[in-house]
Amino acid sequence: MTEPPTGDTPTSPRRGRWRTGEQSRERVLTAARACFGRDGYDRTTLRAIAARARVDPSIIHYFFGSKQQLFTAAMSTPEPALVMISTLLNQGLDGFAPRLLARFLQMWDTAENFEPLVALVRSAPTHGTAASMLQRLIHEQLGARLAERLPPEDAALRVGLFSSQLIGIAVSRYLVRTEPIASADPRTLVRWLGPVLQNYLTGPVPPP
Repeated sequence: MTEPPTGDTPTSPRRGRWRTGEQSRERVLTAARACFGRDGYDRTTLRAIAARARVDPSIIHYFFGSKQQLFTAAMSTPEPALVMISTLLNQGLDGFAPRLLARFLQMWDTAENFEPLVALVRSAPTHGTAASMLQRLIHEQLGARLAERLPPEDAALRVGLFSSQLIGIAVSRYLVRTEPIASADPRTLVRWLGPVLQNYLTGPVPPP
Protein backbone atom coordinates (compact mmCIF):
# COMPACT_ATOMS: atom_id res chain seq x y z
CA MET A 1 0.00 0.00 0.00
CA THR A 2 1.34 3.37 -0.92
CA GLU A 3 1.85 6.09 1.62
CA PRO A 4 -1.27 8.20 2.13
CA PRO A 5 -1.13 11.73 0.81
CA THR A 6 -1.32 14.38 3.47
CA GLY A 7 -2.10 18.05 3.60
CA ASP A 8 1.28 18.61 5.25
CA THR A 9 4.79 18.08 3.93
CA PRO A 10 6.18 14.94 5.62
CA THR A 11 9.47 15.60 7.36
CA SER A 12 9.70 12.47 9.53
CA PRO A 13 10.31 8.77 8.86
CA ARG A 14 7.64 6.22 7.87
CA ARG A 15 6.12 6.07 11.38
CA GLY A 16 5.71 9.82 11.43
CA ARG A 17 4.07 9.80 7.99
CA TRP A 18 1.68 7.04 9.09
CA ARG A 19 0.72 9.02 12.18
CA THR A 20 0.15 12.13 10.08
CA GLY A 21 -2.03 10.09 7.72
CA GLU A 22 -4.15 8.79 10.60
CA GLN A 23 -4.56 12.29 11.97
CA SER A 24 -5.68 13.48 8.54
CA ARG A 25 -8.18 10.61 8.34
CA GLU A 26 -9.69 11.57 11.69
CA ARG A 27 -9.89 15.22 10.62
CA VAL A 28 -11.77 14.14 7.49
CA LEU A 29 -14.26 12.10 9.55
CA THR A 30 -14.83 14.99 11.95
CA ALA A 31 -15.30 17.43 9.08
CA ALA A 32 -17.62 15.02 7.27
CA ARG A 33 -19.89 14.70 10.31
CA ALA A 34 -20.08 18.48 10.57
CA CYS A 35 -20.80 19.03 6.87
CA PHE A 36 -23.31 16.20 6.56
CA GLY A 37 -24.98 17.39 9.75
CA ARG A 38 -25.27 20.96 8.52
CA ASP A 39 -26.16 20.38 4.87
CA GLY A 40 -27.34 16.78 4.61
CA TYR A 41 -25.94 14.21 2.19
CA ASP A 42 -27.03 15.71 -1.11
CA ARG A 43 -25.70 19.25 -0.60
CA THR A 44 -22.38 18.23 0.95
CA THR A 45 -19.40 18.08 -1.39
CA LEU A 46 -16.10 16.32 -0.90
CA ARG A 47 -14.35 19.61 -1.65
CA ALA A 48 -16.18 21.28 1.25
CA ILE A 49 -15.22 18.44 3.58
CA ALA A 50 -11.58 18.62 2.49
CA ALA A 51 -11.52 22.39 3.04
CA ARG A 52 -12.98 22.04 6.54
CA ALA A 53 -10.50 19.27 7.38
CA ARG A 54 -7.61 21.29 5.90
CA VAL A 55 -6.48 18.41 3.70
CA ASP A 56 -6.09 17.77 0.00
CA PRO A 57 -9.23 16.20 -1.55
CA SER A 58 -7.12 13.26 -2.72
CA ILE A 59 -6.87 12.11 0.90
CA ILE A 60 -10.62 11.47 0.95
CA HIS A 61 -10.38 9.28 -2.13
CA TYR A 62 -7.35 7.49 -0.68
CA PHE A 63 -8.96 6.60 2.64
CA PHE A 64 -12.64 6.32 1.71
CA GLY A 65 -12.94 5.99 -2.04
CA SER A 66 -16.20 7.87 -2.54
CA LYS A 67 -18.66 10.21 -0.90
CA GLN A 68 -21.00 7.27 -0.21
CA GLN A 69 -18.26 5.30 1.57
CA LEU A 70 -17.20 8.36 3.54
CA PHE A 71 -20.79 8.97 4.66
CA THR A 72 -21.12 5.37 5.83
CA ALA A 73 -17.84 5.55 7.74
CA ALA A 74 -18.70 8.87 9.37
CA MET A 75 -22.23 7.84 10.37
CA SER A 76 -21.76 4.15 11.21
CA THR A 77 -21.04 4.57 14.92
CA PRO A 78 -22.95 7.47 16.45
CA GLU A 79 -21.31 6.86 19.83
CA PRO A 80 -22.38 10.14 21.47
CA ALA A 81 -26.04 9.32 20.84
CA LEU A 82 -25.71 5.75 22.11
CA VAL A 83 -23.86 6.82 25.24
CA MET A 84 -26.46 9.50 25.89
CA ILE A 85 -29.32 7.02 25.52
CA SER A 86 -27.69 4.55 27.89
CA THR A 87 -26.99 7.29 30.45
CA LEU A 88 -30.60 8.49 30.42
CA LEU A 89 -31.97 4.95 30.67
CA ASN A 90 -29.73 4.24 33.64
CA GLN A 91 -31.56 7.05 35.45
CA GLY A 92 -34.75 4.99 35.23
CA LEU A 93 -37.71 4.66 32.89
CA ASP A 94 -39.85 7.09 34.90
CA GLY A 95 -39.54 10.46 33.17
CA PHE A 96 -37.23 9.01 30.51
CA ALA A 97 -39.14 10.40 27.51
CA PRO A 98 -39.04 14.09 28.52
CA ARG A 99 -35.35 13.76 29.40
CA LEU A 100 -34.56 12.13 26.06
CA LEU A 101 -36.56 14.65 24.06
CA ALA A 102 -34.91 17.57 25.86
CA ARG A 103 -31.46 16.13 25.15
CA PHE A 104 -32.25 15.43 21.49
CA LEU A 105 -33.59 18.95 20.96
CA GLN A 106 -30.52 20.39 22.62
CA MET A 107 -28.30 18.29 20.37
CA TRP A 108 -30.19 19.11 17.19
CA ASP A 109 -30.57 22.83 17.96
CA THR A 110 -26.90 23.46 18.76
CA ALA A 111 -25.36 24.87 15.59
CA GLU A 112 -21.81 23.76 16.40
CA ASN A 113 -22.72 20.29 17.65
CA PHE A 114 -23.29 18.27 14.49
CA GLU A 115 -23.37 14.74 15.84
CA PRO A 116 -23.95 11.78 13.50
CA LEU A 117 -27.59 11.48 14.55
CA VAL A 118 -28.25 14.99 13.23
CA ALA A 119 -26.71 14.16 9.87
CA LEU A 120 -28.80 11.01 9.62
CA VAL A 121 -32.00 12.93 10.30
CA ARG A 122 -31.14 15.61 7.75
CA SER A 123 -30.01 13.14 5.08
CA ALA A 124 -32.64 10.42 5.48
CA PRO A 125 -35.41 11.84 3.23
CA THR A 126 -33.27 11.71 0.08
CA HIS A 127 -30.64 9.11 0.89
CA GLY A 128 -31.49 5.45 1.39
CA THR A 129 -28.40 4.58 3.42
CA ALA A 130 -29.07 7.40 5.86
CA ALA A 131 -32.71 6.36 6.22
CA SER A 132 -31.82 2.74 6.98
CA MET A 133 -29.10 3.76 9.43
CA LEU A 134 -31.48 6.15 11.21
CA GLN A 135 -34.12 3.44 11.40
CA ARG A 136 -31.58 1.00 12.79
CA LEU A 137 -30.45 3.49 15.42
CA ILE A 138 -33.97 4.40 16.54
CA HIS A 139 -35.67 1.03 16.31
CA GLU A 140 -32.81 -1.31 17.15
CA GLN A 141 -30.44 0.66 19.36
CA LEU A 142 -33.00 2.74 21.24
CA GLY A 143 -35.93 0.36 20.82
CA ALA A 144 -34.05 -2.71 22.00
CA ARG A 145 -32.91 -0.97 25.15
CA LEU A 146 -36.43 0.22 25.90
CA ALA A 147 -38.08 -3.11 25.16
CA GLU A 148 -35.97 -4.80 27.83
CA ARG A 149 -37.62 -2.58 30.46
CA LEU A 150 -41.23 -2.84 29.28
CA PRO A 151 -43.91 -5.52 29.74
CA PRO A 152 -43.26 -8.10 27.01
CA GLU A 153 -46.90 -8.38 25.93
CA ASP A 154 -46.99 -4.87 24.41
CA ALA A 155 -43.34 -3.78 24.38
CA ALA A 156 -43.05 -3.86 20.58
CA LEU A 157 -46.12 -1.65 20.06
CA ARG A 158 -45.08 0.82 22.76
CA VAL A 159 -41.57 1.14 21.34
CA GLY A 160 -42.89 1.47 17.80
CA LEU A 161 -45.25 4.29 18.73
CA PHE A 162 -42.53 6.02 20.74
CA SER A 163 -39.93 5.76 17.97
CA SER A 164 -42.30 6.89 15.23
CA GLN A 165 -43.34 9.95 17.24
CA LEU A 166 -39.72 10.86 17.95
CA ILE A 167 -38.77 10.64 14.28
CA GLY A 168 -41.85 12.65 13.36
CA ILE A 169 -40.81 15.46 15.69
CA ALA A 170 -37.36 15.58 14.11
CA VAL A 171 -38.78 15.64 10.59
CA SER A 172 -41.32 18.36 11.41
CA ARG A 173 -38.84 20.63 13.18
CA TYR A 174 -35.71 20.24 11.08
CA LEU A 175 -36.65 18.95 7.63
CA VAL A 176 -40.16 20.05 6.71
CA ARG A 177 -39.87 22.95 9.18
CA THR A 178 -43.55 22.97 10.03
CA GLU A 179 -44.53 26.05 12.01
CA PRO A 180 -44.92 26.66 14.85
CA ILE A 181 -43.02 23.48 15.69
CA ALA A 182 -39.89 24.58 13.82
CA SER A 183 -39.44 27.77 15.84
CA ALA A 184 -40.99 26.68 19.15
CA ASP A 185 -38.95 26.95 22.30
CA PRO A 186 -37.54 23.49 23.14
CA ARG A 187 -38.98 23.71 26.66
CA THR A 188 -42.44 24.22 25.18
CA LEU A 189 -42.06 21.12 23.02
CA VAL A 190 -40.86 19.09 25.99
CA ARG A 191 -43.85 20.23 28.07
CA TRP A 192 -46.32 19.26 25.34
CA LEU A 193 -44.68 16.21 23.82
CA GLY A 194 -42.75 14.75 26.74
CA PRO A 195 -45.88 13.40 28.51
CA VAL A 196 -47.19 11.99 25.21
CA LEU A 197 -43.97 10.11 24.58
CA GLN A 198 -43.82 8.95 28.17
CA ASN A 199 -47.40 7.66 27.96
CA TYR A 200 -46.40 5.39 25.09
CA LEU A 201 -43.85 3.77 27.39
CA THR A 202 -45.46 3.64 30.79
CA GLY A 203 -49.09 4.76 30.39
CA PRO A 204 -52.09 2.46 30.78
CA VAL A 205 -53.25 0.37 27.86
CA PRO A 206 -56.21 2.12 26.16
CA PRO A 207 -59.52 0.32 26.58
CA PRO A 208 -61.01 -1.46 23.56
